[in-house]
Amino acid sequence: MRAFAHHHFPPSFLWGAALPGTPEETGLFNLASDGWVSNLKSKSGESSLQRKFWLNLLDQASDSSLTSIRIHLDWRVLQPQQNKWNNQAIEFYNFLFAEMEKRDLRLVLTMMSGSPPAWFIEQGGWYEETCIQWFSQYTEKVVSSFGKYVDFWITLEDPIQTAMMFLGNDGSVTGKKSGELLLVLHNLMKAHKAAYKNIRREKSDGYISYANWYWPAFFRRSENNKAGLTQNTLGKFHQFYEKGIIEFKQGKLEIPDLVQLRDYVALGFLRMAVVTPSGFIQPGSQMDLKHWDNDSVAAMETEGIDQLIAALKWARQLSLPIYITRHQILLSDAAVRKRIIFKTIRTLWNFVNESWPIRGYFYHSLIDGNDFDSELINFTGCLDMNEETGEVVRRLSGELYSEICRMQGINSDLTISFVPELYSEYFPGIGPRDLSMQMPEMEL
Repeated sequence: MRAFAHHHFPPSFLWGAALPGTPEETGLFNLASDGWVSNLKSKSGESSLQRKFWLNLLDQASDSSLTSIRIHLDWRVLQPQQNKWNNQAIEFYNFLFAEMEKRDLRLVLTMMSGSPPAWFIEQGGWYEETCIQWFSQYTEKVVSSFGKYVDFWITLEDPIQTAMMFLGNDGSVTGKKSGELLLVLHNLMKAHKAAYKNIRREKSDGYISYANWYWPAFFRRSENNKAGLTQNTLGKFHQFYEKGIIEFKQGKLEIPDLVQLRDYVALGFLRMAVVTPSGFIQPGSQMDLKHWDNDSVAAMETEGIDQLIAALKWARQLSLPIYITRHQILLSDAAVRKRIIFKTIRTLWNFVNESWPIRGYFYHSLIDGNDFDSELINFTGCLDMNEETGEVVRRLSGELYSEICRMQGINSDLTISFVPELYSEYFPGIGPRDLSMQMPEMEL
């Protein structure tokens, strides 16, 4: 008779996934149509299918035992002109958030993800200090419109990555570009501070942060990367998030209260990215495993866990609760994806069991889509959708993640059912006793 072991997470641990909150991420909405959002409440035709689709997604999330959903707002849609708000879009998001509340799904809301509106860029964007006022105005509207639903706020995606994307950076932050980076980063952090104050002024109960992407987790074979992001530069990024200081030859930016301007670490982690010769981080054709041997795949899985551990050790230095709000797996191979999910959760359990302040984990996407407003970066979700029929089915990796969420942990039977090749590695020599380990309740 096989022995049974169960590794529990605390009851308060958040199990989540991201749901596409922007039209570009799903392709479901036609922005050229004036009624792209109001169609959701129609009772007939194509629009009723659209409404049904979103409700089906939320039902799938609830049925998968998820306790939280991360939504990315699209500033371009909500405020298409500087002094004009899209009330239909606001109505849509309220509809979506209310339906989440009915299903006891906690909301993690990212205020800005991807590109800002065209009018914002035309007026100088993050180069101009007036951007702080514009972003503050936007966040005031977001808080007043949706604040009652939000449990966790993310004001911005990783500020350094946001700055580099705005600058059209090729990965290098030397010379003139380092000076521009400091300027844009200064404005971004002031914008975050304004958003933080707006949320607190409304007395929202939600916890506030900006997202951190742990950069070495995006970085492989740095010794071969001569033109772009060096380990020295990465160290500067880390110092900025830890101490609020970043310095290049062209100048220094110091924000003493940066660390205090958040309530938790929203940690982003990307599995298996590559660095192009230009130095810019890109997922590429190397993600196709068809031509890789088993040893190469195993080595990359191990490297990914090493990167996760490094990310957690770095985040712990900030002395804040840690939520992994973004875990991308840029691989289509189902067997490898299952192993990555299992190993990631098992690694997290090790740290939680040692009382590390890790409070939640979000698989990057509930359903397939594109990353933000890029059509180049595809990600595989827990759910697969037939583009012709609209039918949504759960992938095997989604089934695994659903079972982990349902039982709030991992046990030996689940391992045998989904990843039997890992059983002897993670449950060696267990005896004829119940090794169930209940974790205590944790506060934020």
